[in-house]
Amino acid sequence: MMDAIAALYDHDAERSIIGGVMLGGAADAAKVCSELPLAAVHGSASRAVYRAILALHTAKDQIDEVTVASELRRAGDLDAAGGAAAVVDLTSNIPTNANLMHYDGIVKGY
Repeated sequence: MMDAIAALYDHDAERSIIGGVMLGGAADAAKVCSELPLAAVHGSASRAVYRAILALHTAKDQIDEVTVASELRRAGDLDAAGGAAAVVDLTSNIPTNANLMHYDGIVKGY
């Protein structure tokens, strides 16, 4: 069952775009948040983190590992995201921030 679910979305692209937003600052967050709907993010942990990013972006708050983990904790979703360490891990495994909108296209393509 897990393989069938994993085939429906690109886990690496989701993680890359989320990590890139946390590293990229307000301009990258604005681009991604305006283009990528929550419904396009399929992984449950990724969805929880992206929901927190969207909430922070809407509130015009800073978006980074600390603020995202704090928002997840406030919303009761930190465990669903894999914990604070998993949030930090998202920023350490992105190939490059320059391709955020390409990753956006991959995620939306699923």
